[in-house]
Amino acid sequence: MVLSTTVYYIWYERNNRIFKNAYRSPQELRAEAYEVIRVCIMEKDYGRVPENLKNIWGLPDS
Repeated sequence: MVLSTTVYYIWYERNNRIFKNAYRSPQELRAEAYEVIRVCIMEKDYGRVPENLKNIWGLPDS
């Protein structure tokens, strides 16, 4: 999930820079990708998310 999200955001940013002349900082891209991954993990069956994964991604305890 992390790899596919990273590739998507790099590809999307590349297209925005080429075709729309729109730029975002690496920090903005990272923050947005991080939040997308975090939300995807939260949507999963919470009982199955390992505790260390919850800690890494800042997920609340259920």
